[in-house]
Amino acid sequence: MSAANVTNSHTDTLTLPNGQAIKPKTTVRVADWDSMAGHPAVKAWVAAKALVIDTKSAPVPQEGQPMTAADLLAADDMPWPAFRAEARRILGSEAPDRKDEIVAALKAKTEA
Repeated sequence: MSAANVTNSHTDTLTLPNGQAIKPKTTVRVADWDSMAGHPAVKAWVAAKALVIDTKSAPVPQEGQPMTAADLLAADDMPWPAFRAEARRILGSEAPDRKDEIVAALKAKTEA
């Protein structure tokens, strides 16, 4: 069974056959993607590009779970303000201001 990061690019919440709801413009990790991919509604959403599927990227934390340093390092397409805010949450008050310094601090945290 393979997992996938599934992004809802639609304007409405889409609910997968397993009951997992994906809010508009958000990405969630779907652990049982193989069993979802063949469903007629899911096939239609993927064909219409309402759902965008990524089976190669790092896992996306589930809603309500904070990102780890490794998650943040893998999120290379995150907008700078969100990246900085998440880095400050992870690194605390000692978080550097520059992105290259933040990346170095996050790498050090994952290696510790």
